[in-house]
Amino acid sequence: AKVLIDVGANLGWNSFAFATRGRKSLMIEPFGPNVDLLNTSFCLNPARERYIALMPVGFGDAERRCDLYQLADGPNFGDAQAVCKNKTDPSIDPSLIKQGEMEMFSLDDVIPSEFRSLPKVVRVDLGQHDLPALRGMSTLLQDELQRPFLVQVTFSPTNPDPADPGAYLKLMHGFGYDPHPASKPASPWGKSGAKITTLMANLMANMTVSDIIFEREALRDFYGRMLMSRAA
Repeated sequence: AKVLIDVGANLGWNSFAFATRGRKSLMIEPFGPNVDLLNTSFCLNPARERYIALMPVGFGDAERRCDLYQLADGPNFGDAQAVCKNKTDPSIDPSLIKQGEMEMFSLDDVIPSEFRSLPKVVRVDLGQHDLPALRGMSTLLQDELQRPFLVQVTFSPTNPDPADPGAYLKLMHGFGYDPHPASKPASPWGKSGAKITTLMANLMANMTVSDIIFEREALRDFYGRMLMSRAA
């Protein structure tokens, strides 16, 4: 892949690592303190700036303005929580303090043209906004001229969506993607549902973070035929 679309880039480790190979990366990171640190990284690594674009916005399935909250003295200063509804909602942690705002868009609406047609992979790490962000890139994920090879989605204990892991599977399967064998759990598709449900339960119990890598079925078929032809 020539392009990484890094949705929820945080401090940009993945994007800067990708750029060391001379490949392009699009970082999406709306949290102000993180954006300041990313700009500092550009200053310290000027050779990387030509390969990395930064969009300081949020991604979901609709355009809206959201507030960014964080613990006043939390262990992860780069990890903000987006609140796109009234802060008085009882489901919102009252200990969080507003640290900024962001504009939220769908990726389909704002992705720069230079990143649309190049071979790409997508990384999504947005906590509870993972699923809306995937819905907001539905055109990108289904268009044969634009769709990425792989989509990595990070699940964490702070993400309430794993209560319904089938929603992720159904959405991505509808777009033509299935869990990659490198994921926890492994494919094939027909046996993945129960394993992913188990993964989510273990994840919540053990307070760990795990990645699910979705791949295009056509890509897996291509590699399978290639390996068979070499074996012959």
